[in-house]
Amino acid sequence: RYETTAATATSNSQCTALTACDLSTQYESVAPTATADRNCTALTPCLATEFQSSPPTATSDRGCTAVSTCSNAGGTFESRAPTAFTDRECSPLTSCDSINGVLRAVPLFESAAPTATSDRICLAYLECNDDQYEATAPTATSDRVCAPVSKCSETTQYASVAPTATSDTQCAALTYCNSATEYQSAAPTATSN
Repeated sequence: RYETTAATATSNSQCTALTACDLSTQYESVAPTATADRNCTALTPCLATEFQSSPPTATSDRGCTAVSTCSNAGGTFESRAPTAFTDRECSPLTSCDSINGVLRAVPLFESAAPTATSDRICLAYLECNDDQYEATAPTATSDRVCAPVSKCSETTQYASVAPTATSDTQCAALTYCNSATEYQSAAPTATSN
């Protein structure tokens, strides 16, 4: 109770019950005194772009803080979504070229681009084996494509151009002698007519 009217020589003092703050929706913003009631103030609601960073108490409002922003352009993605009581967590995007600014010994390519809520996926480039050649060169966002080296038909073809790391065997048709007017002066090989 607090005194609303002071006592005089001819009257008694008047007292009134203190206001009770509803702590589910209010807090005490001004404490009562012997001659003044307490003030109750509505709790501040956090906006959709904020989270509650500190809870309300009987004598203080809740604290609201802006939710952090993640950006692929800024080098981050959202690794944990915000809630009403926690901030969004941003994590750095993986680099396919380097680790902590140091170039990788073996570069990787980006097999999946990052999104607002996922990291990029980096994979090692495919290495062609001895029976293959590189049909399509790799890029920063695509793997190399290896294809089997062509085998020329031993009975009808020879390899006119040998395969390289980036090109296939070129096969050409064997020339057959006209038995009525020609004879074979040298037998064909795998690489000659």
